[in-house]
Amino acid sequence: MRQIERSLRHFDQLMTGPNRACYGRIGGSSLRYAAVTGIPSFTIGPTAPAARTCLQEWRTAVELLFDVEPLGSEFEATISSYALGPILIGQSSASAQAFSRNEAVIQRSQIDHMMVQIYLTGGFTGQAEGTEISVEPGDVCCFDLAFGFETRAPDFSNITMIVPKSVLHPLATTDFFHGLVLRSDDTANLLLASHMRELLRICPTIDRDEIDAVAQVTAEIVRLCLRMPRRQRLAPDAREGSLVDRVKAYIGENLSDPDLDARAICEVFGVSRPTLYRQFESLGGVASVIRNWRLSNVFGDLERTNGEPFHEVARRNGFANGAGCSRAFKSRYGLSPSAFRRLRFHSPQQISNRDAAQPGLAQWLRALGRT
Repeated sequence: MRQIERSLRHFDQLMTGPNRACYGRIGGSSLRYAAVTGIPSFTIGPTAPAARTCLQEWRTAVELLFDVEPLGSEFEATISSYALGPILIGQSSASAQAFSRNEAVIQRSQIDHMMVQIYLTGGFTGQAEGTEISVEPGDVCCFDLAFGFETRAPDFSNITMIVPKSVLHPLATTDFFHGLVLRSDDTANLLLASHMRELLRICPTIDRDEIDAVAQVTAEIVRLCLRMPRRQRLAPDAREGSLVDRVKAYIGENLSDPDLDARAICEVFGVSRPTLYRQFESLGGVASVIRNWRLSNVFGDLERTNGEPFHEVARRNGFANGAGCSRAFKSRYGLSPSAFRRLRFHSPQQISNRDAAQPGLAQWLRALGRT
């Protein structure tokens, strides 16, 4: 059965009984669940009695994506999201805050998707794996949720789309798009942003039997736009890219090579180890970048396959053996590869039971990409 049909069946399990086409409350909040023309939707509104309550609802809704801290005494937030089979899309507005996707969040979330955002108002500044980034209204940004980031945003409104890497395969396993920013005048931005805006607008009118085609078209647009050439805004002497960017590109092309390490990289780029280590210090070290990128690809392979021996998955992604890969996987994601596979290929009802304590977006994020 097709992936999207199973995803919808899972959402049926989540939205039976009083949750279907009705409003629900969690701790007196304005959280609600509704089925609009057969498409599950999730809304958190501004009707909470106090800013403190609103902040808690917001934290609960986004806890698998990042930790948040408000930057002011008053806090408001709204979310309106739709589940389009393997893709989530929604619009949110919120007061100024700091976002942190750190190792603790990565481990507790056990998700490995791509997050694409267009900022309608506001923006943010921060860093993604050591790369400084700045986003202004109209810009599109992309985060690989296998990696961390830290940002600070004033009051903002954005459209966010979450896409599993399995839907974008093989794009996300060979390229490093974490922290990518498409400026508002880039052709790729104009194509992708216009699609995201229009998709969000028509979500309430999409029929269930149209979701498959809509999701496929959306995934293809994301793939093509991320791969399009981008206009350079760097000084002429910087257009070759920084050492970090060039090394990242080299790592992405050679992840399957078990001999890929700091020594090999130094030989290719003609730099000393102290120089390489210094350049990658803010990212946790070059070995950490290689390991985490490999683990991200292992995660994606485990999402797509069930019967393949794990040692083959590990070796294909550059690990010397399955045991070492298994230990690293558990350390990063909080469960062993075998436990992940059991969870990954559970029935929808078993998944629903496991995630029953997590409202709305958390359930959806757990369900993305499951076949």
